[in-house]
Amino acid sequence: MLATRQDRRGEKIALLLGARAIVHMWERHGARGFITGVRADNLSSQALCNKLGVRSTEWIYAWCMDKELFGGTSLTK
Repeated sequence: MLATRQDRRGEKIALLLGARAIVHMWERHGARGFITGVRADNLSSQALCNKLGVRSTEWIYAWCMDKELFGGTSLTK
């Protein structure tokens, strides 16, 4: 999850951190595919993912989250 404080938006912080995370996972862990769980109505996150080369596919995946830790919080995965 990448989030930027309101007063720091426009500085491309999330784009840089996302790129670094992808490079790290590629180089250190051999990851060769990346997916996103961005909601359809979250256009800014979709645009960020597109810039990083992470696009919607027909892939189906599962994820787990500790509800006690995160409660009912909405997260971009």
